[in-house]
Amino acid sequence: MPPPFPGPVPSTLPPFPGPGWIAVKPLTEDVVARAVYWNPQLWDFPSRTIRRAYVTEMYGGRWLTFRAAWHPGPSGPQTYMSTEAFMLASAPPAPGPMPPGPAPGPSPAPSPAPEPGPSPEPDTSTWTPVASDMHNVPSQYHAPLVTQAEADASDASIPTGGTIVHTIIDRGFLFKKPGPGNMWVTKMAPSAGA
Repeated sequence: MPPPFPGPVPSTLPPFPGPGWIAVKPLTEDVVARAVYWNPQLWDFPSRTIRRAYVTEMYGGRWLTFRAAWHPGPSGPQTYMSTEAFMLASAPPAPGPMPPGPAPGPSPAPSPAPEPGPSPEPDTSTWTPVASDMHNVPSQYHAPLVTQAEADASDASIPTGGTIVHTIIDRGFLFKKPGPGNMWVTKMAPSAGA
């Protein structure tokens, strides 16, 4: 991964969170991998607390912000620790995978913002298809994947046929909603942290 960004984020960027930022779409595999990279800087996993609310960096030629966000599940509104990606609202979508950019310096803490909706399917061409019985998924992911799938199945903001990527523990997984009340885990990143 790139070394820490040597300078501050420009003051010309719009404040985050705010209308100047939108969820990254299309959500590409390299952006998902970068979100996984930021997980330990944003989250203190052993204590299940947010270490840093968000980071903003120049990545692949565009400004991105990665935010620590809780997602609901069976344990309540703070069941799943997630890292979400945002881009400038005025920025054009990136064409395909981007080369990595430098990491940022510290960013100020944000005020709460609404959660973004589901993102379109990222480029998952190198991701491993998940077997219907999940026999090819390491066992530590099974329970959190089932719980996340159950939560997403009842999430009306995810349309039939829609997809969403979640980071479960330390690996990206692609979920697809084949019909109302159902959610399938269809692909996983090639390795933890990828």
